[in-house]
Amino acid sequence: MHRLRFTWLAVVFSAGCSSAPPELPPLSGTVTYQGAPVQGAIVVLHPAEAGELQPAQATTDSNGQFAISTHIGQGAYQPGLAPGKYLVEISKREVASDFTRPPRHLLPEKYASAKTSELTADVPAEGVEELEFTLE
Repeated sequence: MHRLRFTWLAVVFSAGCSSAPPELPPLSGTVTYQGAPVQGAIVVLHPAEAGELQPAQATTDSNGQFAISTHIGQGAYQPGLAPGKYLVEISKREVASDFTRPPRHLLPEKYASAKTSELTADVPAEGVEELEFTLE
């Protein structure tokens, strides 16, 4: 009897763990500041309304380009973003080499908060591959 119970629990447990997260539509784009691409900026998208949507993030490359990934739990990320409306924050900070002073913002500070940036993204079911954020 104990062997049967263990087998049944193993089947239930493995069935629950084998489900892969649903594929998410792609979201990529570019960040520029004063007409130049921004390398090393962190782009974070927060759901505009409370619900089941998850925040997502990316870091820009040397051309200011990024591809968003969504946090799916336990430190794991999946490329793409669920369709919906998002508030956007973009930040880049200089870290002091001696760590005696706080990091300095390298972009206007208003963009470092989704509440003050005035940047938004509306992600359709098919995703977005050329989202542009032009910072001034």
